[in-house]
Amino acid sequence: KRKTYNAKRKSPSLTQLTEQDVCLSHPLIVKNDRHGLLKRYGADFLTFILEKARQHTKDSTNPIGLLIYMLRTGAYAGQYADLKRTRQKSQEQMIAIELLEQRATEERQRQERTLNLALERTRELIQVDRSFRNQMRKRISSNLRQMRPFLQKILPDNFTVEDVLENPRALSYYSADFFKLLQSRCLISA
Repeated sequence: KRKTYNAKRKSPSLTQLTEQDVCLSHPLIVKNDRHGLLKRYGADFLTFILEKARQHTKDSTNPIGLLIYMLRTGAYAGQYADLKRTRQKSQEQMIAIELLEQRATEERQRQERTLNLALERTRELIQVDRSFRNQMRKRISSNLRQMRPFLQKILPDNFTVEDVLENPRALSYYSADFFKLLQSRCLISA
């Protein structure tokens, strides 16, 4: 008996692969990953080429045939690698920006604490030390004209340097000056 090799070969019956079946462990997907892209990039790459297959297929309901072809040929691997590098770079930039913002916030808080400390120390010294009080009078009177619009909201009309020295809220406008003066007298450290 002669064998005929021209007979139609029976292919194993496979159900049609759908988008829900697309995962890293599916045997058909593993078999067609000839370039090892899924091992290298993982499920994110599979999602990426599935999106590309959806964009380029005529029948957008089931773009699996094009997905399998892309896996076999290694299409879009370079574009995905560039995209991944860009994502990583932007993520590093975001982390650096967050770190800078955090440092700036810490610096502002530290500066605020030192100015508050200088203000408290100044209030104490104004009451106790006569020479310090005179220095404060000179500092306040030297720029009282520029500060008058701000201080008018706090103090009564026709206020004097003595009124500023007695009012804690008005003194807070001069806390940077007080800090410099205290630092020059070695009474406070930065």
